[in-house]
Amino acid sequence: MTFRKLIYLTVLAVSFTASEAMDICAYTSRLCGGSFGCCTDIPVNTCCWWEQKSGYGWSVRFKNTGPNWFGSSYGGRCAVSTGGVGSNLPDNTCLSVFDAPNYLNWASANWRRDFPNGASAAPRSDEGGCRMPDVLGYTDSDGNQRMYKVPVERFDEALGAIEAEDYSALGEFEEVTSTVSD
Repeated sequence: MTFRKLIYLTVLAVSFTASEAMDICAYTSRLCGGSFGCCTDIPVNTCCWWEQKSGYGWSVRFKNTGPNWFGSSYGGRCAVSTGGVGSNLPDNTCLSVFDAPNYLNWASANWRRDFPNGASAAPRSDEGGCRMPDVLGYTDSDGNQRMYKVPVERFDEALGAIEAEDYSALGEFEEVTSTVSD
C-alpha cells in the first residue's frame, strides 16, 4: 500500500511540476492562423511581449497548459487586461480580438493559476518580467504550423523573412516542431 501511495504522489507531483510553464503564441490573424511568435516555457506571471507594430496579437494561443489556469491579453506590457480565457483542465485555447472596427491587436499576454478566479487577479506592472518570443513561425498551406527557434538578436531578421513569405530563409534556424493547427 505504501509503495502505491508513493507512485501516486510521484505522478501527482510530476503533473503539477509540468504545469509550471506554458507556451503563449501571438498570431497575425484572428482564430490563431497565419504567422506567429511564441514565448515557450513561460513561467506563471511572466509577460510575453511583442511589438504591436509587428502585426502579432490579433489572436493568442495558450498551449501546453496544466490544470486551473487563466490567460490574459493586454494592450500594453501586461498592465491592463483587455481579454482573458481559462480552464480548470489542461487545454490548448485560442483567444481572438473582437472582430469590429477600431479594435487593435494585443501587445502582450501572461498566465496565472487559479481558474475560475484568475480574472480578478491583480494586474502586473510595466516593470520587468517581460520576454519577447523565442520561436517564430507560420501556418503552411496544409494547415501545419512550422516553428523556428530564433535568437533575440536575429528576431527582426526572421520576422522580416516571414513577413516577406521568404520561408527558405528560415532554414538557417532550428525547426522545433510542425503540428496541425486547430
